[in-house]
Amino acid sequence: MANVLILFIGLEFFYYWFHRSSHTVRWFWNSHSVHHSPNQLNLAAAYRLGWLGKPTGATIFFTPLAFLGFEPAVVLAALLLNLMYQFWIHAPWIPKLGWLEYVLNTPSAHRVHHARNVEYLDANYGGVLILF
Repeated sequence: MANVLILFIGLEFFYYWFHRSSHTVRWFWNSHSVHHSPNQLNLAAAYRLGWLGKPTGATIFFTPLAFLGFEPAVVLAALLLNLMYQFWIHAPWIPKLGWLEYVLNTPSAHRVHHARNVEYLDANYGGVLILF
């Protein structure tokens, strides 16, 4: 059970840096910008993923988890679960979720991430957690 927690926290940490780099490094933004291109946030936006993800070398962010002893297939499965969680946070009709807003990446928090207002740009890069 401890390994699952370590994998979850580790994946969240590396996902944060991957996502942040996807916004701040032009090489990665080239692939990620497609996800931010819709004018309105909706569930379909969750599936708008760039097809250049593999050629950009994004897997380098998650390689440290393999060095920690996790099988690459397990890391990939955990990442897929992380991305499945992120599907519902693209739902525009879900209101704020109280205290969960301080722990989880929620639809409300993710709407801020997709906002185009200057004060909200470059915020909230978490996958499941909003702690990093």
